[in-house]
Amino acid sequence: MKKTAAIKNRKNNKSTRYFPHDEIILLPTIGEFPILLQRMVDDDVESTFKLTAVTADFVYYVDEEESDDATSVLMLDRNLKLASDNIFASNDLFEVIETNKGLLWISDAAKNWQDQLPKGE
Repeated sequence: MKKTAAIKNRKNNKSTRYFPHDEIILLPTIGEFPILLQRMVDDDVESTFKLTAVTADFVYYVDEEESDDATSVLMLDRNLKLASDNIFASNDLFEVIETNKGLLWISDAAKNWQDQLPKGE
């Protein structure tokens, strides 16, 4: 993994601590995305985020091993620039999964989360 390939922040275009993994998935009619993103500290992988959902505007990655909602979700724009890596990303992803609003693709894990949501009356 090259440090020059860091995900950029969409507000200021500065490099973040997030780096795409080499493996790419092609979602027909949607786009190509890294399957994994890794948060780096110095040269060590601190955590790994898996591609979880794609909407017309955003791409979501989740660290399934992290229990803290404030740090477990990355929200990138469709140009793969970081939009949010805090509770706002987590809340947005939950709403997308709960409502299916704008959802173009979700992972099997996200489908399981949907199935566990309480059904409407």
